[in-house]
Amino acid sequence: MSLTISNNYKGKLRKFFSVYDIHHFTRLRSLTLDQINHSDLDRFLQHINISTLVSLSVKSHESNKTKAVATISSVINRCHLENLCLSNFDRVVKDISWPIQYKLQHLTIGVLTTLNLDGKRITDQVVQYVGSALRNNTTLITLHLGGNYIGDNGIQYLSEALQNNATLTSLYLGNNQIGEAGIQYLTDMLRNKPLTILDLKSNHLAARGAQYLADLLRNNTTVTTLDVKENQILDEGTQYLADALQRNTTLTILNLQSNHITSTGIQYLTDALRNNKTLMILYLGENEIDDEGAQYLADMLRNNITLITLDLKNNDITTRGAEYLVGALQTNTTLTTLNLEINNTSIEGIQHLSGLLRAKMTLTTSDLEDNIIGGDIM
Repeated sequence: MSLTISNNYKGKLRKFFSVYDIHHFTRLRSLTLDQINHSDLDRFLQHINISTLVSLSVKSHESNKTKAVATISSVINRCHLENLCLSNFDRVVKDISWPIQYKLQHLTIGVLTTLNLDGKRITDQVVQYVGSALRNNTTLITLHLGGNYIGDNGIQYLSEALQNNATLTSLYLGNNQIGEAGIQYLTDMLRNKPLTILDLKSNHLAARGAQYLADLLRNNTTVTTLDVKENQILDEGTQYLADALQRNTTLTILNLQSNHITSTGIQYLTDALRNNKTLMILYLGENEIDDEGAQYLADMLRNNITLITLDLKNNDITTRGAEYLVGALQTNTTLTTLNLEINNTSIEGIQHLSGLLRAKMTLTTSDLEDNIIGGDIM
């Protein structure tokens, strides 16, 4: 049984309580409480049978959340949650999941499978609390820590805590402050783990961080999705990843968007992908790829039989580069999506590609919006 309550207008919860006796909700498994204050939160959580509760989502609209923290912490220690989502708790999030008054060892989240702490202003110190709470967890599958203030020290704490975890398959760490040292801690921990999704977008990996990731991917047999968008990887880092892709046999989605990659980096990448039989989706938008890079990609597409999506938006590809890609598509039978929006393609290039689309049935999606034509935007 699932229950969702959204307190989006005054008196709504009072009306709900007058109609329903919450003591009768004895088999509740999922509870979502949106825009709730402490008194109503306490009424729900203290008077329903929470022994069956596996999913809890709470969004508070009060500025002072001290009482709500105590109530939620009590629930966490009395039930076997599998999914926990807490919104608008910001700086007190550490007290919600691992309250100081319980001194950590009294916190029980041994059966937690999904923990979502995205955008909670979490610092390295708070990650240490998270790590302490998860150290003995044997069931965690998905961990969201994106959009926080986590640096290399925080990743060290997290890596040490997850060292013995054998269940984590999805790890989201995007939009943090993770650098080269943090990635080294992380990749050392992830060796021989069953991880399939690794999200590291918008951090500070640089080329050396990409090298650590490449070392992980070279012999990894589980990671299928890697997102390193906006990480200053440059051509050097792209070369490390390309070398790893020559041996990797599981990666299917790679996001290299916004990494200042030039045609030199594309040459490294296409040499690796020419005979790659696993990568299906490649994001290369918002880089510095010109016509030479487009030619490398076109040559690769003539031999590659697995890539279905290629995103090249917001680069420096002109009509000539578009023509290279069009020529490759005449023999490629697998690519279904090509994104060339916000490039420097002339109207002739667009017409050329459009003409091919009418004759080529395998390419189902192409995006040519906002191309620059004679100084104008199309």
